[in-house]
Amino acid sequence: MPKNSKKNTLATMILIVTLGIIVGATVKHGYNYYKGPNYIVDKYIRCLNEGNYNRLYSLLDQESLAHIGDQDDITAYYKRVYEQENKLMDVQKLEVMGQTYRVKYCFSKGSEQGNLSVIKKEGRWYIEFPFEASEVEVFAPYGAKVYLDNKEVTYSNNKSYKMENVLPGTYLLKVDPIQEEYESYYKMLQIPLEKSYIVPYELAHVTINVAPQLMVRIGSFSELSEMAKVEFDDLLLGKYQIEVQDVEGYLDTQKIEAEIKKGENIFTLRDFKLSSKGEKKLENFLRGFYNCYLEGIKTHNQEAIASYFKKEQMVSQLELYNSWYIDKKDISDADISIKIGERTVDEEGILHAEITENIELYNKEYDEIEEKAVTETYKVIIRWDTSISILDNEWKIIDREIEQSMIAVKDKEGRWVQY
Repeated sequence: MPKNSKKNTLATMILIVTLGIIVGATVKHGYNYYKGPNYIVDKYIRCLNEGNYNRLYSLLDQESLAHIGDQDDITAYYKRVYEQENKLMDVQKLEVMGQTYRVKYCFSKGSEQGNLSVIKKEGRWYIEFPFEASEVEVFAPYGAKVYLDNKEVTYSNNKSYKMENVLPGTYLLKVDPIQEEYESYYKMLQIPLEKSYIVPYELAHVTINVAPQLMVRIGSFSELSEMAKVEFDDLLLGKYQIEVQDVEGYLDTQKIEAEIKKGENIFTLRDFKLSSKGEKKLENFLRGFYNCYLEGIKTHNQEAIASYFKKEQMVSQLELYNSWYIDKKDISDADISIKIGERTVDEEGILHAEITENIELYNKEYDEIEEKAVTETYKVIIRWDTSISILDNEWKIIDREIEQSMIAVKDKEGRWVQY
């Protein structure tokens, strides 16, 4: 073979190998590019420049969107940010810092820089959602309807209205007070700069002292008085009706007209009266109690009335009952009648009832003069101030205090002789 021909063949082989290396490197580079983070960032930027937000959504890490919204919410937000609030002209990639890319956003009114971060999951690269959501808190009148861009904001923990996962941007705040005499309030909020906002109404704090376990209403607002009082924060000034109602229906409903002024307002409602349902309940309760009361006297058993008392006072009340009708007595029979007098309910929800019990007792005794067993007849009249817990279905006696008492014995002529 001629020498020149050998040289040409060798050169050709070297060229082929070199081209192979170049092509291989190019293919490898292309493969790495299309499978790597640069491609996903370039694709994201292209979607932004083209306004193709639906395609852009598929490039985002879905986990970073979990609590923010669905595809419609996210694409609408991109359109709002880059077409309505700002007119996006161009996006440029500036530099790479590991898995973070510095980008320049060119708007019609200027430019700004920001970061794009990428994350790899199951062999694929995704863009982490580049906007940070905030919790927005609005302090507004109690009972008002509060909206951010027509989405209702939730009333939270008796203090304020809160909305979570609010993305950066300009939002229309609307507050509709429940009182018709007040106009709606509007304000454009820049989130996150104004993520906590106090609506400039004059507001007042109201405390209503009342018996526990009653439903308290002021205007259209209501709370249960668990601790013998109810507090309402952030009420608008003005005239209100305060209504207190027993949820069990044992007390008459009380209503008063109140004017709420700036600062602290304190109202106290006392002197409740039993409703017709409450009177019927009291009648049945005392009938049951005094049936057991009489049975205990006849059978010499103080435990007959135990279930009618609160545990804390049971021992002392049974001892009192025992001393009057059981201890050192041998009663063979008895009759009883009662009269219910004045009854009121105090600020703690305790019913105070004046009850007069009239008991005729037949007691076996030994007549030392006649030296024989006899049965003496006694009359015991006691007026009790009886305190009863009534603010649930299971009524219990808390205390019984003697206001007045009298004992008489029937003589041989049938006349009552007072001791």
